[in-house]
Amino acid sequence: MNFIKKYIKITLFKILFFVLLPTTITPYTFDKMLVYPPYGHSMGLHRANVSTYKMIYGKSIKFDQCGGISAVKLKSTDRKGSNDDDELTVFLADQINGSILYNIGFDKLLSYNKNLKNPIIIKANRNGQVIVGDIGTKEVTLLQYRNDSLIYVKTILKGINPSGIDFGKKNIVFITDKIKNKLFKVKFDGTILKSISIPSPKKLVSINSNDTWLVSGKSYIFVIANNGKSIIKYDSNLNEINEYNIPSDEIDDCNLEDIACDFYRGIYLVDEKYSRLLKFDSNLKFIGIFGSMGMNDKQFYHPLYISIWKRYGQIFIVDMNGISYYWIGIDGNIIDVSPPELTQEYPGITFVIYSTDYSIGHLKISNSRGKTVRNFMIPKRLKPGKNYILWDGKSNRGKFCPDGNYKVYLTLEPTYSSKGYFKRHFDTNVIINYTGIITIEKKNERYEEDWF
Repeated sequence: MNFIKKYIKITLFKILFFVLLPTTITPYTFDKMLVYPPYGHSMGLHRANVSTYKMIYGKSIKFDQCGGISAVKLKSTDRKGSNDDDELTVFLADQINGSILYNIGFDKLLSYNKNLKNPIIIKANRNGQVIVGDIGTKEVTLLQYRNDSLIYVKTILKGINPSGIDFGKKNIVFITDKIKNKLFKVKFDGTILKSISIPSPKKLVSINSNDTWLVSGKSYIFVIANNGKSIIKYDSNLNEINEYNIPSDEIDDCNLEDIACDFYRGIYLVDEKYSRLLKFDSNLKFIGIFGSMGMNDKQFYHPLYISIWKRYGQIFIVDMNGISYYWIGIDGNIIDVSPPELTQEYPGITFVIYSTDYSIGHLKISNSRGKTVRNFMIPKRLKPGKNYILWDGKSNRGKFCPDGNYKVYLTLEPTYSSKGYFKRHFDTNVIINYTGIITIEKKNERYEEDWF
């Protein structure tokens, strides 16, 4: 009888767990948008849970009680001529124990707990400056990393309930307060340069024009607002530029918790409700989704925090069960080939290529014997979203291709650390019925509809 009761309980749990979990697989989901680092880089370790942490550092941690995370290559640990540029210092806020955890290399874990109570958000820069938002002390504090230690410098702002923080340009900090519904621009000495009202703000990310590891452009601030239902873009003087609201055509629902940007100013958002990442470009154009709810590879369990080291596209994501480590990869497809016929009246055919990031693209067309008849030289990197390549139906020799079956091959290659380790391959079929007329045989039903 006890066995039967136990079996019923387990069965009910499985039904509730798998039926009630939010479904996240959509036409916008790309499972190679992020990839795991190669074995030689991470020794096969791409997720740290409680057991892993204790095995490596000899200390226990509860990830469901963690605060923010910030990964950085500190100037003080950046040895010239060494081959350790991708070895980062990761700062992790432990809000329950009132401390900051950080690593020294791969085998040493230290902590700092002075002047802290419930730190929930943290940001560090290359100069070793660390800002901490603490909802227990209601303060934003500035620390300095020096000689493997964190040193208290000053309290930047008091009497605040910080929900998001980030560095601006020299000696400037941006802070959101969810209780006061405010976004502040503050100097290190506590001078408030400007504050604006913003509905229920959460985390923010500051894109600085003087950031070494960021493509050139203006400075912007992106803030999660409306209790995780929108993203608002501001200039450096806190003037609103545009806003993306959810639900939208691409996203039905979400609970956005954290935000980060990459080298190309791509915006990544953590959706805690559906356990996934959402990616946008810097104009808040939606790009795609990565991940889903679960405990397996490329899945998350209620993720809350994210940090990106821009130089090499290294991404750290904290969920309630651990920290996941990824490299920015590449994904996409040939989403359309049009028009369906190429004639003298319509002398060009367009391949519509979708890419989840800036990528190196290679496109070639082969005949039924496997011989390449046309190579396309793509001089510039493909951009995130739709890209268009025109074919006039001619071979590399400038002659019209004869009747027959042809295959179109697309290769996308990332530009970050995963370059050389990883490529994405796609293909589709083209049929030339007679000289001057081409029809398309679509292969991938996933893109039969114009989802993009």
